[in-house]
Amino acid sequence: MISKENIQDPKELEIYSLLDLSKAINENRSADHLFSIYSSLMQAAMKIEELALFMKINDWKCEVSIGDHDSLNGLRADDKILEISEECQILTGFISEHYDPFSLVLPIQHKGEIHAYLLLGGFEDKEELPIFLDLPFVRTFTNILVVAIENLRLAEREKQKIQLDREMEIAREVQSNLIPKEFPENENVNIQAAYLPHKQIGGDYYDFVENDKGIHICLADVSGKGIPAALFMSNVQATFRVLVGKGMELDEIIHELNKILVFNGKGSLFVSLIIAFYDMEKRSLTYINAGHLPGICALGDKVFLLDKGTTVLGEFEELPFLDKAELRAEEIKIFLFSDGLTEARNSQGEEYGLERVLSVFRKESQKSPSVQIRKMMDSLEEFKSNEPLLDDLTLLSCQLKG
Repeated sequence: MISKENIQDPKELEIYSLLDLSKAINENRSADHLFSIYSSLMQAAMKIEELALFMKINDWKCEVSIGDHDSLNGLRADDKILEISEECQILTGFISEHYDPFSLVLPIQHKGEIHAYLLLGGFEDKEELPIFLDLPFVRTFTNILVVAIENLRLAEREKQKIQLDREMEIAREVQSNLIPKEFPENENVNIQAAYLPHKQIGGDYYDFVENDKGIHICLADVSGKGIPAALFMSNVQATFRVLVGKGMELDEIIHELNKILVFNGKGSLFVSLIIAFYDMEKRSLTYINAGHLPGICALGDKVFLLDKGTTVLGEFEELPFLDKAELRAEEIKIFLFSDGLTEARNSQGEEYGLERVLSVFRKESQKSPSVQIRKMMDSLEEFKSNEPLLDDLTLLSCQLKG
């Protein structure tokens, strides 16, 4: 650190000040460390007794202060200061008592933009600068600091972006592994699906697990998007598959899944879902709708909604109610979807809505699952035209027969 006792010549002090600051910058020292060096050197080399440096991070805040200005630390710069575009003097009482010790304002510019405001004071005569004050050096010295701080922040943002991109890539891989790549298509079961995430990482999930007795089917939508939603949904899938593997009944699966999601979600995330089991020997479909949009079912010529069940999972420690419904028929067709379908809007702000979904399903219910999905997507595209989707879109069509 520079000391007046060691170096007397002002120009030498300036040179050593620049060297010390440059060394710290080259060593990639933290912003707080650079601010500390700046403050110390301005007092030692420039003999400045009153100083406040305002920089814009998220807002214009005081980052460095010299003198008795604890009240300025972290304070937002007054709007009258922010209106100043050229070096000028401040009159006592012009702004507020916080600024009365200062005599001079220096806007610090870089590439034609103001990046900081330097306030100087402590002069015996407020109208005349002391002989020892080398303003061009102070301005240059401050500019070097400001640019260095800006570069540090840019580097930190880039580092955070790289880290976030990596986390997003991991989350995408996690989510990609959740979504089945192959669909059962045989004499008993024919399932097809379409999935369009609204953003890079969506909050929808569907799955199916086959065994000797039949097949479990699940479609879920987590409250939220991005990495937390992807990780939470991976928890849903893992739990669902474990519970199915234990041979539990649907109501037991729902209760256990809810308990685990309440514990892991801490009340910040919850899931709506429809879970169903098709028993090939009994030719029956048992389902529970947990706070999800009602699925659609066709039994011959009859079309109705799959709306029996309970509330969303992960919000209540104990589910307030739970209904389980069972359907029997030689052939059962179900169509499940997320709210990205019903809440899609056209240019007039009108929603696609459940009635349009029902209309398309009734018309295409005798077609294969792949045709049903294609027809639903065609209808949606015609409705919304070039308007973007507002949420994740998942369609799941199932044809089941013993």
